[in-house]
Amino acid sequence: QNDELAVRIIAVSVDRKEETMERWLSRQSLSSLETPWAPELLDAFGVSSLPRSWMIDRQGVVVSSHHGYDDQDAAVFEQELRRLAGE
Repeated sequence: QNDELAVRIIAVSVDRKEETMERWLSRQSLSSLETPWAPELLDAFGVSSLPRSWMIDRQGVVVSSHHGYDDQDAAVFEQELRRLAGE
């Protein structure tokens, strides 16, 4: 669905050690996902819970933010992505 919606998805690791992120990534099938290691973003964005997701429009404006994740969130994310892709 990533290609269909023409969006870019980036997962940022905030693990204290880069090796922890690398070990986790090696067990996943996320080859097309960009995964920079940036633990400093916890403080920069005031992150107090994980996972944390933001939807950012084409102008770089944060249009929504999500704390945590459960199965119902997938439908919400897809709806928001479709709205953003249509802008």
